[in-house]
Amino acid sequence: MRRLAAAGLLPDAIESRFPLVGWRRAAIERAAERYGLAVLGGTDAHMTPAQLGQHATLFPGETAADLVAAIRRRTTRAVSRPGPAAPVPRAAYAWQSLYSWLLPFRRLPGAPALRRAFFARARRAAQDAPETAASARRRREEPSIDAGRRVS
Repeated sequence: MRRLAAAGLLPDAIESRFPLVGWRRAAIERAAERYGLAVLGGTDAHMTPAQLGQHATLFPGETAADLVAAIRRRTTRAVSRPGPAAPVPRAAYAWQSLYSWLLPFRRLPGAPALRRAFFARARRAAQDAPETAASARRRREEPSIDAGRRVS
């Protein structure tokens, strides 16, 4: 972030709540505050369906234009659903990490096929993991977060 700030290349926002953020969330949110960035929550559940609806971005308004305006005004809020996060099996996380690690090398011969194989293994590991009782109950009982309507 320091290098981006020094070069005048800071983004308008940073995603601080997402399925694999883990212990990094607090550091990301401190950096957002330090550098004056809007914070976003996202549910890009690549691995397990239980992750859907776990995180969202609250903002005043309902449209994409309202969201863009809120990011520019820094009036967004990243939120997470209460309760334990949907578990990501360690094997799925490991394969996804290998997949992501190869991104800078995607133009090298063989890298795209290797990345596809890693992603497929991550998906299989996530699908083979048993759903916990808590995540099944949460999926059945809790409504999904409507980012455009639940502003506090």
